[in-house]
Formats: sequence, structure tokens, C-alpha cells
Amino acid sequence: MQCAEVDKFIHAYIDGEFADEDRVEFERHLAECTRCRDAARFEAQFKRALREALPPPPVPPGLRARIVGEIARAPAPGRRWSRVVYPGAAMAAAAALVIGFFWRDRAETLPVVEESIHRHLRNLPVEVVGPDGQRVSSWFRGQVDVPVQAPQWRPVGADLLGGRISHVRDRQAAHLIYNVRGQKVSVLVFDPADLPRHLRRVQRVRNHDVYLHRQAGYNVAVYRQGNVGYAITSDLPEPEMMQLVSAAVE
Repeated sequence: MQCAEVDKFIHAYIDGEFADEDRVEFERHLAECTRCRDAARFEAQFKRALREALPPPPVPPGLRARIVGEIARAPAPGRRWSRVVYPGAAMAAAAALVIGFFWRDRAETLPVVEESIHRHLRNLPVEVVGPDGQRVSSWFRGQVDVPVQAPQWRPVGADLLGGRISHVRDRQAAHLIYNVRGQKVSVLVFDPADLPRHLRRVQRVRNHDVYLHRQAGYNVAVYRQGNVGYAITSDLPEPEMMQLVSAAVE
């Protein structure tokens, strides 16, 4: 098994959806790979924290019947890794439907939001040390796919602690870490190719559309500047987050 397979199926494993044979092979890889073992432990802790923080919403009338109908129309399972969603397919389909019904009319959730929170919580050591923003930005040159320009937040009391190479999905990104008046703030600088060009529920900040989403107690502000995407994550309140965005955009 390769690490890429672990990344793809880690949530199915944590949710207990593996067949016995696949689970044994998956756990054999975890026993040998520190990177994947740490990732699995983090994902499990993150899901547990989400379940504790977000009580289940009430189920509206008729939803159960629609879920049963969707399950009945689901295609039969394939072989090998495709079967990891069985016999838990019914549970997975029900969960997907419930999430879709309850969140489709709320603010759309971008994949980079969860990625940003994951990176923010991991507390990995920096690979290049601040506070010189120009030096930190230059360090990423040739190592990530987008030009990195570390936001300068001196007027709002922010200190750049450093940065490290990270990822958003399968693309390299820069992860910058700041101390803002004693609070940790993370910034992902990434390729925004997967971002929708037109987002709903955005705020306009100095001619930029800024998508702000709150999840698991953290605010994440996402915006693009030219051909570069930025995701700012912190547990700072929304007004202070928007102050950071305003100070960062040009």
C-alpha cells in the first residue's frame, strides 16, 4: 500500500467502513509509516472534536424515506479498495444525504477550509524562521507552485513566526504562522485553481471577495489575489479576522 492510498481512504478507515482484509492491510501500513499513523491519529481526534462540538440536528419529516430511496438506487460494490464503503454503504449514504440537506442552503463550504483548520491544529515546526517576511517569502521560491508573499501585519500587532511547506489536496502550498497579540494565526498560500470563480455569502473587502466560514470554533477567511489563493485561520473573532484580511489585500 502507498501513502496516497492512505490519504484517499483514511476517513473510511476511521469511520469503521473497511472489510476485514482491507483493514488489516491498512493497519499494517500504519504500523510501518509514522507519517500516515500520525495523520490517522489526527483525523480521528479532529472528527471526535467535531462530533462533540456539533450536536446532531433534528431530522425533518420525509428525510428517512428519501435516504432509503437513495440507498436502494446505489450501484453494487466493486472489488478491492472500492469495497471499503461496504457493508457501511447505507450509513455513508445516509450521512452524505443528511449533510447535503442541512448545509446546502447555508454558506457553501470550500475544501480548503477543512485543510486550513487541519494545518492550523497540527502545530508542526517551522522550516524557515521569521520575522523577516521577505526572507520567509524568498525561501519558498522554487519549492511551491505559487509565488509566496507573506502578509505584513505590523500595524495590527502581528509577528511572523515562520513557515513550512504544506499541501492543499495534491498541490503544494506555503503554510505561514503568525502571532497576533498572543493568538496563533495560520495562512495557507495556495494555487486557487479549484476555487469557484463566484462564491456565495462573501464579504467585499477592498475590491476583493472574501469568503468567511466558521467551523469547529475557528474562523477561516479565503480569498484570491491575482493567481494566488489565501486562507487565513484562527479562533480570533470575525471583526478581527476581517481586519487582518483588510490589512493583507492590496
